Amino acid sequence: MRLSVKSIIYQAIIEDKWLDISYINREKQHTDYYIGVIDIDVHRGIIVCDIFNPYKNNQCLSDSSRKKIFINIDGIKRAQVLEQSYYPVPDELKKRIEADPNLAKYLEVDTMDNDILRYLSDCYRLDNDPYLKETVMINGIDRNELHKEHFYQLDDEQFDILLNQVFKKNSRFEAEKINRFSELAINYFSIDIQGKQYVVAYRKLALNFKNKTLKMADRTTINKSFLIT
Repeated sequence: MRLSVKSIIYQAIIEDKWLDISYINREKQHTDYYIGVIDIDVHRGIIVCDIFNPYKNNQCLSDSSRKKIFINIDGIKRAQVLEQSYYPVPDELKKRIEADPNLAKYLEVDTMDNDILRYLSDCYRLDNDPYLKETVMINGIDRNELHKEHFYQLDDEQFDILLNQVFKKNSRFEAEKINRFSELAINYFSIDIQGKQYVVAYRKLALNFKNKTLKMADRTTINKSFLIT
């Protein structure tokens, strides 16, 4: 089972996340970059969005009151939700999708398909030995401030470390693997067994590329795969 591009766009909207897309413009030029969805115009077939290209620089090309940035939905040839990301999609758009059956139909909304795919993905992930295989450490983050505010402003060096070691990958396969089975998190409790570190409790983090901030989850996550015996 595979979701359509429009269904994946809907998934990113309801989960407040960035999308990793492969895009072909009207001049037939191909580019891979990230987008944060601001609005959708069904009649014109466009997405108003913020654009971030991790392979160009660390600045976001953003929508403004003077000029809106948009792309054609038909030009999106592949899309994937960036699980470790956070993008505050406007509530107005979410309410429109709920209230407008034509917009929901256009986005091919099917919550059952979304739920099934997530279930299958979780089953695959939980069927593996859940010890830490790779880690990326970001120095200088004030944990007290992050816990208090649930947001943390990264400096350029910290932001670049995340881009280079987490999001920039040499191949599409490697990028998809990292996105599906890795998480940004603060370790709360872990156990070392025979040289392997098993994280039992942690708090998830998500990165907003637009303002270079980390957002911390409201609740602590228990690693259920570690509890399977």
